[in-house]
Amino acid sequence: MKRILISLIFIMIIININANLYHDPVISPDGEYIVFRFNNDLYRVAAEGGTALQLTVNPGYDGNAVISEDGRYMAFSSDRNNVQRKVFLMDMENKSISQLTFGSYYDYPLFFEGNELVFQSSYRDYGTFCYSIDVDGGIPEKYFYGPARSMDKSDSIIVYISGRMSSYRYKYRGSADYDIYMKNMNADRPVEKLTDNDYQEVSPYIRSSNVYFLSARDGYYNIHVKNIETGKEHPLTRFEDNINAFSIDSEGKTIIFEKAFELFVMQAGEEPKKMDIEIMPDRYQSAEELKTIDKVKGFAVSPVNDSLLLLNAFGEIFAYYPEIVNINITDTITWDRDPHFIDSTHFYFTSNRNRYFDIYLADTTGSIRQITDSKLPEDIELVSDEETGRYDKTLVYTTPEGLYIYEKNRSEKIADGTIHNAVISPYHKYIAYSKMNRDGQSYSVDNIYIYDRYSRKTERITQTGFTAKPVMFSSDCKQLYITYSTNIERLEYYTSMQYIDLSKPESSFKRFPQEMDSITEDRDIDYDGIYDRRHNTGDNDNIILALQSPDRTFIIIVEREDKKDKFYKIKTVSRSGVFDYEPEYLFETERIAAADISPSGRKIYFISNDRLMSADIGSPPAMYPFSAKINVKRKHHFLELYDEAWLVLNDYFYDKEFHGSNWDSIRSKYRPLVEQAEDFSTLSSIIYRMFGDLNASHLSFRKRNDDYLDYSNIGIDYKEENGYPRITRIYPGGPMDKSNINARQGDYIVSIDGNDLKNTVPEKYLLDKKGKRVKLGLSRSPGGKAELYDIIPDGMWDRYARLYENWVKRRRFLVDSMSNGRIGYIHIRSMGNRDFWKFQDKILFENAGKDGLILDIRNNGGGFSYDYYITFFSRQPHLYKYGRYDDVKQSTPLLTWNKPVAMLINDGSFSNAEMFPSVFKQLGIGTIIGIPTAGGVIGTYNTELFDGTFYRIPALGVYDYQGVNLENNPTEPDIFVDNPPEDVRDNQDSQLKRAVDELLEQLEE
Repeated sequence: MKRILISLIFIMIIININANLYHDPVISPDGEYIVFRFNNDLYRVAAEGGTALQLTVNPGYDGNAVISEDGRYMAFSSDRNNVQRKVFLMDMENKSISQLTFGSYYDYPLFFEGNELVFQSSYRDYGTFCYSIDVDGGIPEKYFYGPARSMDKSDSIIVYISGRMSSYRYKYRGSADYDIYMKNMNADRPVEKLTDNDYQEVSPYIRSSNVYFLSARDGYYNIHVKNIETGKEHPLTRFEDNINAFSIDSEGKTIIFEKAFELFVMQAGEEPKKMDIEIMPDRYQSAEELKTIDKVKGFAVSPVNDSLLLLNAFGEIFAYYPEIVNINITDTITWDRDPHFIDSTHFYFTSNRNRYFDIYLADTTGSIRQITDSKLPEDIELVSDEETGRYDKTLVYTTPEGLYIYEKNRSEKIADGTIHNAVISPYHKYIAYSKMNRDGQSYSVDNIYIYDRYSRKTERITQTGFTAKPVMFSSDCKQLYITYSTNIERLEYYTSMQYIDLSKPESSFKRFPQEMDSITEDRDIDYDGIYDRRHNTGDNDNIILALQSPDRTFIIIVEREDKKDKFYKIKTVSRSGVFDYEPEYLFETERIAAADISPSGRKIYFISNDRLMSADIGSPPAMYPFSAKINVKRKHHFLELYDEAWLVLNDYFYDKEFHGSNWDSIRSKYRPLVEQAEDFSTLSSIIYRMFGDLNASHLSFRKRNDDYLDYSNIGIDYKEENGYPRITRIYPGGPMDKSNINARQGDYIVSIDGNDLKNTVPEKYLLDKKGKRVKLGLSRSPGGKAELYDIIPDGMWDRYARLYENWVKRRRFLVDSMSNGRIGYIHIRSMGNRDFWKFQDKILFENAGKDGLILDIRNNGGGFSYDYYITFFSRQPHLYKYGRYDDVKQSTPLLTWNKPVAMLINDGSFSNAEMFPSVFKQLGIGTIIGIPTAGGVIGTYNTELFDGTFYRIPALGVYDYQGVNLENNPTEPDIFVDNPPEDVRDNQDSQLKRAVDELLEQLEE
């Protein structure tokens, strides 16, 4: 009986596990077995299926496996050891695992060539390149001169892909797609492009004279084969669903592939067969986790007790009183957020527990009732503090379509538009709010409106071109305090505290305290001339937040200076009729995310670094020691993340037609897969496949992980020579470029902190060393005496910035050489304030005397500032100034360029860096040279889901005045020139050369 019971349990487990989701299959060269990823570990199973053997056991990610020709080694990429993806090697004979690559790079294995492993790496150089390293370790060497991904080799022929657009975008059509390239490593012929079209083709394998790859040309990724001798090509599969990964044995007879997270095997000339795999992961108990929650995303303070709070953490709402009460009130795996107290026991909050974000009424005993019901996302603005009078306590909330009041069990819409920052008057007659009314302008314009709850009329009280937000009605309803943000061409921001006189000022004689007004209702507002009754309270101009005190006697403002936020108190009551708005400094802290004043007015609460902080007004802040344990079921957790990812796009994606897709059916298509997801990487894969169906740019879903350790950098390039790293370049301004370090090109680095560097890289001993002193040994020869120096390494992005600057300097030198100094060169790295300031500086000084200009926006990821540049180049001279002793005329307007200009673009010109050439071309400012841009143009905003997962939303479409959507419609150059991979090898730039030739030709005309 016991044996039967054990068998039944085993069968039940196998049945349960058969729905597992598998990734990244790779077949052994001999075709005998496959390795695949499940639950972030690697497994091995026979090619015909059966019971899988677990090869790796690691809390982190193990994936992207490749197997050596003799089957001895398996290389894979992993973030074990708490570092970003590096290559590890498993010796299949003794099952030992060693780390092969080190440094602040993203490394993925590609294939074995004898005892060498070829891998792709990002950020080692300026771009993504392929390197080789011995299986026994050592110093990597660049394997191929051109940028490349997903490389494979047969005899002397390599095939690889190059492109920009993420491969999950299977519907994408454009120049940033992945194409397949081929190079004979034993011949002098340049790289040949095997596929040249506008759809994605990825994952090439070469077997004899055939190249196998995934192509999306027929709408979905299917396996194709192309003969490199005859040029003939045909599909091997014709699924109406994507094949996401595949592998082929060394003879080209057996193919293994993954479709919808299931594995299939296909023999030459036969139909694919689904593989039956039995697997029992060792960490199956991880389906549930008792998780400690201590990160706070929102809060509300009780109206009767400063120490009783509602805390929003991990999508739950807790009643919290330090060391006394800590109760999970909502206790459901949905996104409950934004609590607002009504009284000491009741509160409102927003939740998606009924699929969409609606508002609920709850009490601290756990009783919950839904009070709104729409498919629009709803956000609570305020709950009134009224106790008696004409109205019950009132809830004011917004949707993307307007402002609403909820009272007496019904909702009423009181204003249309994009509305936020609502505040209510002392006796609840008026509601003031900000409404966006930019009137066609593309910058933020928010004006203040006041709604009269008696007359049900609305009046606009500001008339500005910038952003005004209400903060507080004064206690006598004579003033409305506001913040006013000035945005100077989006280059400089100033936010000040102001007030608006809601009625015409009374006589200005000084009154005695006993003559102060005593009111029992809100005063009538005099709207006549109210636009002109706006006044500054002081000189504070860097305000990020303003908080109303409960008794309306003061306002707390927060000013941001560098990385600190400073709190000040401004009194809003007069002394003998005189107001003193001088801010009183309270304290400073790390950057905050939210803040509020307790109902008593004695405490300030705020969130900093996801921790709840509090301070008695006038005292330093201290952290509230909140933590709670909740039982997290992985299945429910992942389903909630998926539902939120779908819902936020449903609410805010810029195109209501969702690029022609059926968004509801897409949710239904992928949700059953989420129920089987065992790890976050699998969940992420599912969500990115959902993104692929939407076919939009500017989407991101990723776990925030600030705990990764980073390899530091010492500011050099090196190569292996005599077993040691030998310096080939010392970067100016880097850690080695110091007066007290006698380092030269050609020196050997022989040790770091006493560790010998024979056959290894310096980075191995630079983990988590940024800003820390290390002892470095230099020698003029590998066997010579070492000189020891103290150096302070910097970080990965410091190194990449130096790589970028070196790339720019080379192009500036090329332009200067080819044009004999006549043409200037400026590369714009991103479309932001800092780069625009650099651009103006270079125009005014470095390039002021040039006859022509090359404006390079290749590899520019975007931003917001294209219109600054367009304005700059569109200005026409209209006057000039000429002094008695001047040699040349001084033309006006200032800051303009009226000489020939050429622009360089490529498939790495993205987003705002596509809007720039689009309008540049439309206005005929100059000649555009290169290849088409990526076609990824959407305005975005970033948010977090309930557990802190980072989420990026495409929220604003961009169209030209003919109605063409710039998303998925790249900007075409006037002159098409591509840069061949050989340009990288020869340190040349064909596109740049063509731009110089074009400008010189224009200058001769």
